[in-house]
Order: sequence, then C-alpha cells, then structure tokens
Amino acid sequence: MKRILIAIALCFTFIACGEQNSIDQDKYLKVYREILIARETIPNLDSANMEVQKILDKYKYSMKTFKNDAIELQKQGGDFIKIIDSLRKEFRSQP
Repeated sequence: MKRILIAIALCFTFIACGEQNSIDQDKYLKVYREILIARETIPNLDSANMEVQKILDKYKYSMKTFKNDAIELQKQGGDFIKIIDSLRKEFRSQP
C-alpha cells in the first residue's frame, strides 16, 4: 500500500513538473519583440531599462524567468534561434 501511494505521488509530481515546463514560445517572442522596440526607441538607458521592466511585469515575467525560458526554448530546438535572429536583424536594418 505504501508503494502505491509513493507511485501515485510521483506521478502527480511528474505531471505538475511537465505542465510548468511548457513554455509559450509565441508569448516569449511577443515579449522579446516589445523589448527590442523599447531598446531601439528609447535612447536613455535608464528609461529603456524601466520600460523593459514594465514589459516583463505586463506579461508576468521576471528577468530570471525570461532568461530561463530563453534557455529552455533554445534546448527545444526547432526554429526558435532562427526566429530570434530574424527579429534582431529586423531591428538592425531599420533606420
């Protein structure tokens, strides 16, 4: 009986961890794009940093979770890195 309870508890733990690890790539890219816009349009570094923090707050991110999500999305592979690179190029090519 004790083993069954432990097995059930482990199943719930794995399910809960799996749900927490699912990262919304579209949301992340939307936030990243807004941050790029803020960095490009606000010349004052302190003001830009404040705007970035507002953006992160708006989407319920901390700087740490935003960075961690980037790392996790990179690990998942796919087109994530290509999309990030194209966003960066888009903003570099603007006058």
